[in-house]
This record gives sequence, C-alpha cells and structure tokens, in this order.
Amino acid sequence: MPENAPGFTFPGDGRRYLNLKPFTGVTFGPIGTGEDRVIHLTTYVNGLVQGEVKDVYADGRPAHRLTWKNGNLSGTEEAWWPNGNRRFFRQYNERGEQHGEEFQWHKSGQLYIYRKLENGQELGAKQWFADGRIYQNYVVSGYRNIGKNGGRLCKPVLGDAAQTKRILN
Repeated sequence: MPENAPGFTFPGDGRRYLNLKPFTGVTFGPIGTGEDRVIHLTTYVNGLVQGEVKDVYADGRPAHRLTWKNGNLSGTEEAWWPNGNRRFFRQYNERGEQHGEEFQWHKSGQLYIYRKLENGQELGAKQWFADGRIYQNYVVSGYRNIGKNGGRLCKPVLGDAAQTKRILN
C-alpha cells in the first residue's frame, strides 16, 4: 500500500493506523532525489514496524536494510552508496540500542568511521579523511574521551592502557 494512502495516521503512540485500526501489511513509497532516490518498503504488524525494512534503488540494488523486532531496531543495519560501495554497517541489541561494531565508508570505499559500542554507549572510535589519513582516534573512559584529533595512536591515561588495547585493537 502506498505510504501516503488516505486513512493512514500516526497518533503518537508509535503505531501506524489505517482507518483508525492498527495497520498490518507492507507500505511503499519513494524517498530522496537524484541518484539517492529509492523506493522504501516497510512491513507493519498490528501497527508496529516488524521485520526487514528496506530501500532499493530504481534498478533493484539494495540501498538500505534494517530489521525491527517488537517495535525496536534489532540485529544489523546496512546501507550502500548509489555506486554500489558500502555506506555503513551497524548492530543493535534487542532493546534497539547500538551494540557491537559500527563501520561507515566514504563514497569512494575508503573507511570513514569505526566505532565500538556497548548497549548504546560508545567505547571508542577512529575516523579517517577521504584520503586515508587518520582524523580522530580515541577511547571513552567514564565521561572523557582519551585521544586526540589527527593522532595515529590513542594516548591513554595511566590505568587505561589495557582498555584502550582491548577496544581499538
């Protein structure tokens, strides 16, 4: 069913309704412009997003894919640039919090960001310029980022060396 079909409502309770009843089915519709234009497909069960949600380019290639379970993001989320290169990869726990590793790539295919997360909390990250030079490299300890912009190696404070090695190696 088209996403903009008459009778669809979102009253603010996190559910989608069709003619005042929780919607079960698949919606579709265009998103974006130019080379980034995709067709968005979403599955609903009793008004909640459930299962795989995906965007596809006009030629059928995948643009974006993620999974919902019981109203939360769950599992992996992936996206691709129009040229076919990977755009990002993320992981979520059952509560919908980012958990595990996240990778983002420049359109060229060069790695852009690498992060480690645990139950929604960032543990550390590295970031690169499009030419491959390092931009950031840090770990998070308590409420502080330990590292520096432009640094090849994170400089841990006393007592954090083991954590830094575990997180970014």
